Amino acid sequence: DFVDAESSVLRYEVAFGTSPGDQSLRAFDDVGTLTAVSYVVSPIPSGTIVYVSVRGYNSAGVYTTACSSGALYETTPPVAGAVHILGEAGTATRYVNASGQLHISWDAFYDNETSPLMYSYSLCLLEDQAACLADSIAVGNATEVFSTAWELVHGSEYVVLVRATNGVGMKTDAFSSSIVADQTAPVAGVVVKTVFDSQMDLNFMNGSSDIV
Repeated sequence: DFVDAESSVLRYEVAFGTSPGDQSLRAFDDVGTLTAVSYVVSPIPSGTIVYVSVRGYNSAGVYTTACSSGALYETTPPVAGAVHILGEAGTATRYVNASGQLHISWDAFYDNETSPLMYSYSLCLLEDQAACLADSIAVGNATEVFSTAWELVHGSEYVVLVRATNGVGMKTDAFSSSIVADQTAPVAGVVVKTVFDSQMDLNFMNGSSDIV
């Protein structure tokens, strides 16, 4: 509340603008003695910093203006980046260990108005991307993580979901390319040793092939 030691505060006026004291979004409006009001102010371009200004008038008609701090008005969610599942060499991979961690990275999502963005990730079945194995795991503003160790079903395909949330709570999801869980080791082939003039060559052949 406004306070006046000489005469009581008689009424208030409220306005909305793009700087303290400005009324370009909504002109000063008399709200009587109310100290809490709600307004629908439109249109406001996304990315605008909105300020609320309040005038308190005393019985002599003299007023004082108080202004809020600026609040960002945003209507656009983040723009998604690409999500990558990396193998041991640090490059994109199609097959992953069925009972190990995943090395996940993503290109930073973009939001022109609010930064930094907050990220989370989860693992989902390819055929039902709404069927994720666990609640999403929040990682702050990191763009590279080693996941928890999921027990995946051999031969099943999965995708990683990364979600970015901006400063006003708007969200954007992005999925990785599909990965296949593999828990079987390679089947050994046949090693054939040949010696020519004291020089040894080792040839590796598929176990089902004929040796010629």
